[in-house]
Amino acid sequence: MKDKIEVLNRKGIQECYDMKPRIFNTWLIDELGIPGTRAQKLGEAIDQLHSAIALMDPDYQKRILGIPLADLLNKFGDLEDLRRDFKQTLNTHVNEDRVLFSTKG
Repeated sequence: MKDKIEVLNRKGIQECYDMKPRIFNTWLIDELGIPGTRAQKLGEAIDQLHSAIALMDPDYQKRILGIPLADLLNKFGDLEDLRRDFKQTLNTHVNEDRVLFSTKG
């Protein structure tokens, strides 16, 4: 993995990998152990999804945000004739020992 660079944001200076979105990709790599090449593609997709949902009216946001991610991916896969077994993957690979993030505070 590449060396980290320093990036300034509203939280101050943070060290992160030089691949946009930098801070999120660093979290994917360091906290979830996702390889950099996978993290970069996922980071870009999440960045685009975040931008699209942020522009929606609250009623549309509620419709989308109320769908679990695995279900949303399966629906997309079903409609576009792509992979659609994410719910099964989730159910067979759950790691209850690891807390990825907290919604508190």
